[in-house]
Amino acid sequence: MLAAECLLSVSGIFPKEPLTYRQGAEAEKVPKLWETEVADFLASEKFRKFRAQPKVDHEKTYDALVRGTSPGELDALTAELRNDDIGREYEALLSNAREYLRARWPMLKVDTPTQPIFYTPGVTECARASATYAVVNDPGRILTEMSMGTLVAEQVEAFDALFPDLSKMLRAMLQAEIIKTATASGPVKLSWRIESTLRILFGMPPEAAIKPVDQPPPKMATPEFKVSFEHTATKTEAATAREINAPA
Repeated sequence: MLAAECLLSVSGIFPKEPLTYRQGAEAEKVPKLWETEVADFLASEKFRKFRAQPKVDHEKTYDALVRGTSPGELDALTAELRNDDIGREYEALLSNAREYLRARWPMLKVDTPTQPIFYTPGVTECARASATYAVVNDPGRILTEMSMGTLVAEQVEAFDALFPDLSKMLRAMLQAEIIKTATASGPVKLSWRIESTLRILFGMPPEAAIKPVDQPPPKMATPEFKVSFEHTATKTEAATAREINAPA
């Protein structure tokens, strides 16, 4: 499931074209990128500058969510994937992600004698919906929100519900990095800035005591997987994939 979740993180929930060789290469590098971002988050001394989520047209997004996804559309998106299991998992995840948002997308409904009329809700409700959409459309946004100190419970709920393998991976990476720091320099004292963000991620109220983290295995390897496509990559695609997967 991790491969499918990483694929969705690079394609988004409304891809306009079938998945490509380049997107497969980007998906394969997601775990390494997250590992670096986790280390940066725990080592940072202040929040990053706020970067707003990409603007979402509330009504058009609602219409797209209600329209749903046809089996033919899903099959077309994964047509080039050689990994049938990853393809099926990606299709299921994409459908679940859209349905998750559709069930929670706020719209004001007014009944009339002929048919209901829908109106866009207030600014606050639209902003909350956009914050959740940002994480569903790109689960990597969870790390961006953590680094800015803007993470909210609705985003964590969506992240955990739709991306269970990425959720487990993120928590394992945080645990491993804290243990690694403690091993190198003694007990780790988290700043309230970091602790308050981790409390939101782990669903811990402010008054709850932080327990010592369990010791991870001696060496935790970053998860790896391979996403293969039917066609042979062109020289340009192969060069792009090598560039994407080159060590940072």
